[in-house]
Amino acid sequence: QLMKKHRLAPSYEGVKPEVLKKDAERGSLIHKEIEEFNLNGEVGFTKEVSNFKDYIIKNKLRVDFSELQLYNDIVAGTCDLILFEGEKPIIADIETTSKLHKEAVSWQLSIYLYLFLKSNKIWYKVMGKYEEWKGQAFHFDKYGNLTVVNIPLKPIEEVERLMQCERNGEI
Repeated sequence: QLMKKHRLAPSYEGVKPEVLKKDAERGSLIHKEIEEFNLNGEVGFTKEVSNFKDYIIKNKLRVDFSELQLYNDIVAGTCDLILFEGEKPIIADIETTSKLHKEAVSWQLSIYLYLFLKSNKIWYKVMGKYEEWKGQAFHFDKYGNLTVVNIPLKPIEEVERLMQCERNGEI
């Protein structure tokens, strides 16, 4: 809602409600299966979770958080993944849209990272400064194929400016 209000989210105007509903149900199922895999190693029945598992294992990634709820006094959301490639922290989003909206994902990941690091000062010390993080999108096409895309994060000053604009009622 915050991103939509500030015109940072893609518009799905003109897409039929039944198409949006079907796509949302597919996305929810894939998120749930990936979360189950991350929590207990259970591989569901979708091609997407199998491809996710293979990628994580092949690239020796460690998932520390999956579907982590984050918030502050003005915004809340659920971060899909916080993982590590060796010592390198990564914040990532699982995308099942037909087109990857990189700019919107960049804002989303940047907001989540800001909230994550601000939620507990210990995270900032243990998991690295904002600038040390890498953003990624795990994008699944309609056939379940996975493409992992590096997503540049917004400077922390831009995220803080967005938060201040929201507090001030400015767009």
